Amino acid sequence: MAASGRGSPPTYRNATNIVMAQVNKSPEMPSKAAVAADARGLVRRAFKGSLATIDSTNSYPYASLITLATDASGAPSFLISTLARHTRNLAKDRRASVLIDATGALADPLQGARLTLYGLAEKTAEEGVRRRFLARHPEAAFYADFPDFAFFRLVVEGAHYIGGFGRIFDLAPGDLLVPVEGTARLLDGEPDIV
Repeated sequence: MAASGRGSPPTYRNATNIVMAQVNKSPEMPSKAAVAADARGLVRRAFKGSLATIDSTNSYPYASLITLATDASGAPSFLISTLARHTRNLAKDRRASVLIDATGALADPLQGARLTLYGLAEKTAEEGVRRRFLARHPEAAFYADFPDFAFFRLVVEGAHYIGGFGRIFDLAPGDLLVPVEGTARLLDGEPDIV
């Protein structure tokens, strides 16, 4: 077999040493509060993500691309077709996760931040969810009122944050979401504020 010009394949020991060298040369571990703040920012800035559902025909994980916004608390919301496979999956099993990839154009995407939120997807007709989503994705106004489209929100039960090699944190809903109880008047005025 001809040599590929790339040298010998790495062994497990060499790969482990490379990863540990990356971890050891990285700055010190951030606090959980700093990680939670970064995770909240990732969700709020996200324009798109991957929605994973349980396939209703074969029980395998099924991932698809969605556009994202957040409700006032910071929970992900999305507008999807009720004819789509992922929506049919959610009709049978509401468990879902949303992956937000903030690695951008990094040469090594594994060095960048990403966040997986998991919980139960719920269909919602809340005006605030609609308003915030369409403010983020104005092009969606064209099809938002089609009878086969609906807004959904992920009721977050937890999240898994990775900020690069060795920076791995599990987060609770309280780390990610802000309480909105008692803020109805403020939220009603939100379109004029933002």
